[in-house]
Amino acid sequence: MYSQNRSTSEKELKAIVPTLIIGIGGTGLEAIMRLRRLITESYGSLDNFPIVGFLHIDTDAEAKTDEPLMAGPPLENYEKYHSNVNLQEVETIVNQPEEWDWY
Repeated sequence: MYSQNRSTSEKELKAIVPTLIIGIGGTGLEAIMRLRRLITESYGSLDNFPIVGFLHIDTDAEAKTDEPLMAGPPLENYEKYHSNVNLQEVETIVNQPEEWDWY
């Protein structure tokens, strides 16, 4: 069971490395939102657990969680990144993957 409004002690903060959780696409958003809920349930607020940050990357600027009842506090604008990919870039990636260093 989670304890409400548990604050993070200075000793606990020193023992944990600051972490940036990055979610990509719809599934990444679902994972981020559930983790935000768990942190809020455990510590009372995201502010009480300041060593974790969030970044959601998606091509859909209006992406929303499919399960709002499972989600924690909404993402702030600075925690969202809208990635633009045009059709010509997609076609090049699909038709000529060897042109990309990561392929």
